[in-house]
Amino acid sequence: MKHLPSRLKLVPFATAFLVVAVAAGASYAVHGDSKRHLPAATHQKSAPYRPASLSTLEGGSDDPADWKLPVEKYLPKKLDVRTVSVTRGSIIESCMSDAGYPDWAAPPNLPDLGGKTLTDWRYGVHARAEVKRWGYHPDPKQQAAYDEAESKGAVDNSGAPEGQVQKCVGMADAKLPKLVPSPVAQSIEGQSFIASQKKKEVVSAFHSWSVCMKSKGYNYKKPLDASDDQRFSNPYRITKLEKRTAVADVACRERVNLEKTWFDTEAKIEQSAIAKQISALKSAPAQYAALVSKAQSIE
Repeated sequence: MKHLPSRLKLVPFATAFLVVAVAAGASYAVHGDSKRHLPAATHQKSAPYRPASLSTLEGGSDDPADWKLPVEKYLPKKLDVRTVSVTRGSIIESCMSDAGYPDWAAPPNLPDLGGKTLTDWRYGVHARAEVKRWGYHPDPKQQAAYDEAESKGAVDNSGAPEGQVQKCVGMADAKLPKLVPSPVAQSIEGQSFIASQKKKEVVSAFHSWSVCMKSKGYNYKKPLDASDDQRFSNPYRITKLEKRTAVADVACRERVNLEKTWFDTEAKIEQSAIAKQISALKSAPAQYAALVSKAQSIE
């Protein structure tokens, strides 16, 4: 049962969206299989990399969920991952049925839990109305739906031997490879988050946030320390203390402009990293598109 502990409670790495689908052996996670079984990139001219302005990246919205980090251009979209995963699941189910195991079912694609985009809860909670009700956790109904889907996917009553399952997974690999995110893009996405916390602008914002929280009676050094508080680890037991803490947290974030400062800093780090590694990144979008197109062509 996934309870989004620690940073994952707020930021599904790469996702936030990056443990998106688990279907028929085709998991998609930040530090998953680094082998890329992707078709060759289409032969097309790639324009030289030109960093977008930060105002363009964030789309002019005040909601962190709407912001776009530079590296997202080189990571697969959640819907594309689901499309490939569902199709692979169907291929494997058909293979298993032909082998005499019609009751075998591919693990379901898990519903969303927590932040809806990569940047939604990346820097912590930010919606006053939500934290007043749920503190540092998602809606318990959302959590329950996730847990139910996860538990169903963990049970296989078909009696199929593992060898047969792997044989059918191999067939799926041959027809439609997994959609695996670019390891370079994943690395940039992960390292930029870590590096941003060491930059003076973010360190200063953390300090200002901590001072603000202390004035309200809460003693935390960094913003994510509050959401990581072990007293707030149970998603089905959201206490008044957790809600009060989260409300104070959001108020202090707003006062010191925390999310905007953190996002701008991380975006600059990513722009620099992308420029240095663009040759290893530029083919990724076309590779993702080719796999999605192939999945859509399979009946």
